[in-house]
Amino acid sequence: MNSDTRELGERIKARRKALGLTQTEVGRRMGINWQTYGDIELHTRDIRFSTLVPLCEALECAPNDLLGWRKE
Repeated sequence: MNSDTRELGERIKARRKALGLTQTEVGRRMGINWQTYGDIELHTRDIRFSTLVPLCEALECAPNDLLGWRKE
């Protein structure tokens, strides 16, 4: 796992915790089970665009927030 991959997982986890949500709650919001969500957070499962949108909706944020992209 490279540092960008690790940082993505850390940003996802930090956002979930900032909202006070469990992995189960985020998984439920996304329509997936908690194990699948946990794999996303640990980045043992690739995040596709089709997953990124529901993930951002569940975490109430924009893709830029999770991907670490900043406006200049």
